[in-house]
Amino acid sequence: PYRASKGAAVDHVIGRWNLNPQQVVTAGDSANDFEMFTREINGIIVANYEEALEPLMGQKHLFFSPSPYARGLIEGLRHFKVIE
Repeated sequence: PYRASKGAAVDHVIGRWNLNPQQVVTAGDSANDFEMFTREINGIIVANYEEALEPLMGQKHLFFSPSPYARGLIEGLRHFKVIE
């Protein structure tokens, strides 16, 4: 649908389940994740990300992992203290 996006999906899940946005972590690596990362929700961007995400560098709610793929995700979850 025209209005469908990963960001809108995250908003929907947060609203539907009455979640605290500070308890939500998103993750991605591609241009189609850009809009999702513009929300003030913690996000993990793994090292194998597409150049389109570079403008997001420096955002305090985003963690750019030095590692790609699953290792990058694990590092991000540790960064946000979701896991030890």
